Amino acid sequence: MEKPLIAGPPGMKSRGRLLFWTGIGLFVLGVVSAIVQYALKQLMVPWYAPVLATVGVGFLLASCRQRPTIVRFAGLGLVAVACAFEWYVLLVATRMPQYTGPAQVGYPVPAFTALRADGSSFTDEDLKHGPPTALVFFRGRW
Repeated sequence: MEKPLIAGPPGMKSRGRLLFWTGIGLFVLGVVSAIVQYALKQLMVPWYAPVLATVGVGFLLASCRQRPTIVRFAGLGLVAVACAFEWYVLLVATRMPQYTGPAQVGYPVPAFTALRADGSSFTDEDLKHGPPTALVFFRGRW
């Protein structure tokens, strides 16, 4: 009795399988890279994660076009939703609000005392009686 061929002829691979796993791999690579970056205390926005996820969605879409299966469409849907979330976090959630603090253009600087890099004191009076000075307010992320 002859065995039935379940997977097709020997040597024949499923169409689009490499595209599918490449898409999944790119998405996972972006997430893992961001986790490693934060674990190493490199606190910058991981812009590459949504870019890799977007390219991964492209590969998954190509895989679904090669051979449309439920598993591939489910993978495409999950990665597409995760990709959209990554873009939302990158473009919306990490935005800093507009500065509306006490220093306003055209108004005197409020009273303050600060330390210079050498440890000496610096006040708003130094601005009034010293040479013209530009103050730069840096709002960093920590």
